Amino acid sequence: MVSVAAGKARKNPKFYVFSHLARFIKPGAVLLDVGGDWAGSAVAARNTNGEVAIMVMNPHAKARKFRYEDGESIKGKKAFAFDVELAPLSLNSFLVPDLTRKPKLMKK
Repeated sequence: MVSVAAGKARKNPKFYVFSHLARFIKPGAVLLDVGGDWAGSAVAARNTNGEVAIMVMNPHAKARKFRYEDGESIKGKKAFAFDVELAPLSLNSFLVPDLTRKPKLMKK
């Protein structure tokens, strides 16, 4: 991930990919099954705080649509889902909050 040449360290592309993954997928996270058209270009994990971290790469030269569904109904509600258009040749990250917990209200 780091190349050393002529006494200088140089970060290669793998360094940046792993660094990006580590920002979203935390220690103790559980990898989730990814299905559908994006299965080969995506990784998803549930962090210990319940958030779902998703990383998906669009290796194509054209923009492509990506759809996320959690596949589970939560407290009788429909499954959470979102659609987004991925830029060509891009690496994208999404952080889905834990929808089973009540949001905390901030006091003013």
